Formats: sequence, C-alpha cells, structure tokens
Amino acid sequence: MAALHVSPLEKKTAEQKGKLVFEDEASFRQDSTLYRTWSRVGQQPLVAVTGARESAKIFGCVEV
Repeated sequence: MAALHVSPLEKKTAEQKGKLVFEDEASFRQDSTLYRTWSRVGQQPLVAVTGARESAKIFGCVEV
C-alpha cells in the first residue's frame, strides 16, 4: 500500500497533540423572493407572505 501524503499543517497538529477541524457557515433567508408567477389573464395572483425579513445562520465543524 502506498504511503499517505501528510501536509505540514497535519504534522504540526500531530506534534502539538491538537485537533484539525474544518468549518463552514451559511446563511438562509426566510422571506420569499417574489419576482414572477403564473395567473389567469386579467386576474392578479394573491400570494400569502409574512412580511418578516428573517434569516437563519448555520455554523458547523468536522474533524477529519
């Protein structure tokens, strides 16, 4: 079996008995994005919206 490549960052982490984690974050808007819809000719569509401008932020880490 071939030897695995170990990056300098992984070597330093192992020497210091630490943990190497990777993180990422994301943001999701919870308001509707209304720019186009279908309706019968001559009838204005009614789309229910809350009017709230909120967002959810998510953060996570993983140890490889």
